[in-house]
Amino acid sequence: MTYLGQLPHSEQLYWKSYNEKPKGNISKKAYTTDFMGMWDLSYEPLSALKKALQELEQTRAELWSCANRKLYQQLNYPVTDSVKEWVDEIHTLDKLVVEGLKKSFLKEIATSMNCYDSKLGTIKLLKKILEAKGIDGHEINEIISPLEEIHFLRTKSDTPRKAGGLMSRTASKAVIPNSLDAALKRVFVNLKSGR
Repeated sequence: MTYLGQLPHSEQLYWKSYNEKPKGNISKKAYTTDFMGMWDLSYEPLSALKKALQELEQTRAELWSCANRKLYQQLNYPVTDSVKEWVDEIHTLDKLVVEGLKKSFLKEIATSMNCYDSKLGTIKLLKKILEAKGIDGHEINEIISPLEEIHFLRTKSDTPRKAGGLMSRTASKAVIPNSLDAALKRVFVNLKSGR
């Protein structure tokens, strides 16, 4: 392979005939790394989410822990419009974030606060605890909504037919990792006082 500018002019014209017009805008990150040859040091939500989860596990393993370390490597942004790819990433995100919450620990807290309901799942139980602690409703929504959204997307994308209908909704939710990062930090702060 060689730099195209080093080819003879006639050869350059030949290859130019195969050139395609851009199909969209180039991202700032791609421009910085691919054309400027510099590291892109801007905020990256998925990496921040993974880091927040690792920090949460180190400081509050009784609240959240990762059952399968491979999930960290498996979780990536979907890069195509493939329904299967989106469904797989949603499943991985839900397994990593939602299934990592420890219901037994939340049950202890809820029981000590007299707000335990055995019918509630992990996310709803966390919401009930935050309500019992007197946390502002808006802040509770900021914490719980991303968790509910990703869990909803996972449960509703269990078949390809259902998943196809959800894909457009999912595509607009590319900010989920950013929301989850912020939500996990708020969970930690609000539960920091312990039981």
